[in-house]
Amino acid sequence: MAEPWFEQSIAVGLVRLAALQLPGTPPDAQTAAACRAVWVDALWYGRVWIEAVDTARLETAFRLLSGRVTRWPAPAQLLEVLPMREPMQALPKSVRSDEARAQAMVSISELMLKLKAGA
Repeated sequence: MAEPWFEQSIAVGLVRLAALQLPGTPPDAQTAAACRAVWVDALWYGRVWIEAVDTARLETAFRLLSGRVTRWPAPAQLLEVLPMREPMQALPKSVRSDEARAQAMVSISELMLKLKAGA
């Protein structure tokens, strides 16, 4: 089941598209609600969405989509224009000294010897 923020993002985007009154737009509130449920399910299933990152991406995708389509779109068309996530920052380099790394290797070697002796 999708998280509320995701459902809200999809609902707002679909209202934006509905305002265009494109051919194929859901004709009434009941059909629009069913359409929204299908969109949420189709887009949520099998993907990882992160509110802090993806809310803006979804908003941008709906904006791009509404400027390109001439008929009511399918969820797959939203995915085609969904911007890529910004790359995550790399972890900082280790601050261990060469001496500390060497000591860690000695400790690992000693542990391996103890494990072999106990086997």
